[in-house]
Amino acid sequence: MVGMLAVVVGAQTQPAADAGKAALSAEQVFSRVSPAVVRVVVRDREFKEIGLGSGFFVTADGLLVTNHHVVRGAEFATVLRADGSTLFVDGVLALDEDHDLAVLKVGGTGLPCLEVAPAAAAPPPVGSRVYAIGNPKGLTNTLSEGLVSGIRQEGGEVRAIQTTAAISPGSSGGPLVDSQGRVIGVVTAYLAGGQGLNFAVPAAAVRALLAKAAGGKPAPLASAGGKPLDRKATQELDAAWAAMDEKRWSDATQIIVGLRGRDPENPFVWSALGYLYAELGNHELAVEAYKTAIRLKPDLAVAYYDLGVTYGEMGRHAEAVEAYKTAIRLKPDDADAYNNLGVIYSERMGRHAEAVEAFKTAIRLKPDYAKAYYNVGVIYGERMGRHAEAVEAFKTAIRLKPDYALAYSSLGAAYVVMGNRAEALQTYETLRRLDPALARKLRAFIDGR
Repeated sequence: MVGMLAVVVGAQTQPAADAGKAALSAEQVFSRVSPAVVRVVVRDREFKEIGLGSGFFVTADGLLVTNHHVVRGAEFATVLRADGSTLFVDGVLALDEDHDLAVLKVGGTGLPCLEVAPAAAAPPPVGSRVYAIGNPKGLTNTLSEGLVSGIRQEGGEVRAIQTTAAISPGSSGGPLVDSQGRVIGVVTAYLAGGQGLNFAVPAAAVRALLAKAAGGKPAPLASAGGKPLDRKATQELDAAWAAMDEKRWSDATQIIVGLRGRDPENPFVWSALGYLYAELGNHELAVEAYKTAIRLKPDLAVAYYDLGVTYGEMGRHAEAVEAYKTAIRLKPDDADAYNNLGVIYSERMGRHAEAVEAFKTAIRLKPDYAKAYYNVGVIYGERMGRHAEAVEAFKTAIRLKPDYALAYSSLGAAYVVMGNRAEALQTYETLRRLDPALARKLRAFIDGR
């Protein structure tokens, strides 16, 4: 976007509302603005942190503005306030991918909030003093001061405010404010290596998205309705997931059991406990933990998904199917749930046509889903005798994931069955570099035919 925009450096008209107002000092701006600025922490279905950014409240009842890219793909999202408390994001009210904006609904009342400049107000003149407040690299509520260095337009629309105020990873979604502490833009990008080449989406785009969000119903995240966690509890849950990632089971157990004792009504703690039990092979206990999480929060799609995984590992395939179907009903865009449903249908129940449809839905929802392409290729080739279609599916999986050794192995086998020895041998040569053990098996299959 930035490279295509024209730079306008001519005179701009300062909004009349600011005429005669004395500029606030940097200290006063920070004091006025910082309580409304939060760190947005994005998590996957296992509550593991996968990204963070910044955001700010625009209403006292929890409307929050941030960047679209900050919350893309979030299963859970939480906001860390300046006072150290953590609130869950209930859902997404409106998105504007073109301008990289999102309006979220956060559970809370009486929250400090910021004024957004009117949509009709002209952008600040080049040379105006501005301030960015955010969480660069996770450093909470960092203030940077600078000037407006350019107003960038495209097709007659102001698309970005260029500023010398320092911006770093983690600042995305924070406010760019004027000398009165009013939001004139949302920090969205910086050019690494650039000398002060930092950008913010103008207030007019924010106002337009807020109008779209008004009266809307939020698309829920798994965190919707979750009981707020204090900073200590959030850190402990993060520590528990880190311990499980590192297979430090004793540490993870101690942390999660402690959290359960202090907060037995928190569904996310029970969901984490279920995952821990499942990893330790205690499937019956995992099922009970997931069911408790669901009882506490009946719309917790991630608990149904994990319950499906556990039922599948226990060989309780019909129950796994029902769990995945419920997860999909609660979260219709869950490509992973569709993929896993397809695996159960094909590998455990012999329902190949339904499996193909499940995999195709996963691919429609997530076009770069190499695993789903591989899975549908396996069904076409090994279950349905549709080898040409299997070859195309494996090729697509490899294009999306060039080091996908299993896909190369299955592609080579499909070529052999089709009588195309030359292509099979070429595939074998590539596989030798990726996975020698799989390559030896493929070569034996080629020679045996």
